[in-house]
Amino acid sequence: MTQSHFHDLLSKLEQPLGDAALSWVAAQNHKTIAQFTQSRRFQQMQQLILTSLNDQANIPWGTHYHNTIYNFWQDDHHPRGIWRRTHETSYLSAEPEWETVLDIDRLNKDEGANWSFSGADLLYPDFTRALVFLSGGGDACEIREFDLLSKTFIRDGFFLPESKSSVAWLDVNALLLALDAGGNTLTTSGYPRCVRRWTRGTSARDAALIYAGETTDMMVSSWHDHTPGFEKTLVHCSQDFYRSRTYQLTLQGRLEFIDIPEDASCDFFNEWLLITLTSTWKIADKTYPAGALLVTDFIEFQQGQRDLTVLFTPDSQTTLQGYSSTRDYLLLNLIRDVVGIVDVLKIEKGQWTCVQTLALPDFTTISASGIDMESNRYQLVSYGFLQPYCLSYGDLDNKTLRVAKQAPECFDKTDFQVTQHFTKSLDGTRIPYFQIATKELAPTGQHPTLLNGYGGFEVSLTPEYMGSKRGHMVAKRGSLRRGQYSRWW
Repeated sequence: MTQSHFHDLLSKLEQPLGDAALSWVAAQNHKTIAQFTQSRRFQQMQQLILTSLNDQANIPWGTHYHNTIYNFWQDDHHPRGIWRRTHETSYLSAEPEWETVLDIDRLNKDEGANWSFSGADLLYPDFTRALVFLSGGGDACEIREFDLLSKTFIRDGFFLPESKSSVAWLDVNALLLALDAGGNTLTTSGYPRCVRRWTRGTSARDAALIYAGETTDMMVSSWHDHTPGFEKTLVHCSQDFYRSRTYQLTLQGRLEFIDIPEDASCDFFNEWLLITLTSTWKIADKTYPAGALLVTDFIEFQQGQRDLTVLFTPDSQTTLQGYSSTRDYLLLNLIRDVVGIVDVLKIEKGQWTCVQTLALPDFTTISASGIDMESNRYQLVSYGFLQPYCLSYGDLDNKTLRVAKQAPECFDKTDFQVTQHFTKSLDGTRIPYFQIATKELAPTGQHPTLLNGYGGFEVSLTPEYMGSKRGHMVAKRGSLRRGQYSRWW
């Protein structure tokens, strides 16, 4: 390929939905399919994985709304999936009684459409309405208001045609809207650049402007924290993947900048502002290291004080993967020597204290997340190279933790074992690694070995079940917005 042809191809691919780009991708897909999917071994592996993924014994991962648990389920009978719910008592039984809320396959048949379910945002505190996101492919979604009592879409309710718009409940009659209306409503990255307040019964295009980003920004979004007594509306502007700005919208309609480093991220827990640092932060007469998690009183911070408390500092062995919260506790999901642990923090006598550490044997990956904001219950997801996924429920008030659901095994692990070892890199860094082998394997150093490693984007390769079942909901950096069913499921 000549240099001019190469640049011509690049210019065409700059339009990801253009005919030239789509034709090129289709041609490459055809080559790949012809090369790698025709063998008998591929067909056998494909069927094995499909059977495993459709196994009715798989854990139905759910999201709690009071005593109701919502789950999105796909199998060979429901290829596009059903959104369903059950009472928590039923969920914890061996065979929960599910009520279908929305059948995507039936919806597609009725509408002659090709929708996929991309999540829902439920209205706090009664959770009787939802904003349902339906994708026809890619990032764009159609957004419809849904009645969770009648299990029907609301006629003349909030609606947006398929686009890259995003919305979040402010209250029953108003949404926070980042509108994709094409043209100057978008950034050069193709995402909304303005946040608006959209009132029921009015046009989305006429919604009152709250914030306008630059066209050179990546995207903007907004959400409302419904925590009783600590309600607040936030606006977030991502300048790029690594830099952003966050503002609070006051009751007087003013935007107040939350003055943290642009490569840091923030979240909220009751009256507290949580700040996660990506780089070193020098402020006042103190220096806080990259990777640290800081906490401070939010109102006092906005008034100018900088009395910050360090909740976590990384070291050569330990990093922060994310955090979540219950009513009274913070749950820090950590990795120590590539193995998961959870530190449980609470304010006691005015001081942040680690009151408990959760860990499991056999090099298990674990992560904890709060179930709701009204209690101190949490769920713990765990798995390892040889251990399939397990869902446990804990209560920090009575210090209980019990297994609720266990995924079936995809292979016989009897003859295998996992061991952890350490080596030093050229600069002396101590590097942990795992060996998965048969129990009888003699460590002669002469055996053929498959090596797997990764070191990009600050992502560690933690113990992951070696069966075909992968993917689950875990606590991420910053908790899911309370009252929101994750779109990224």
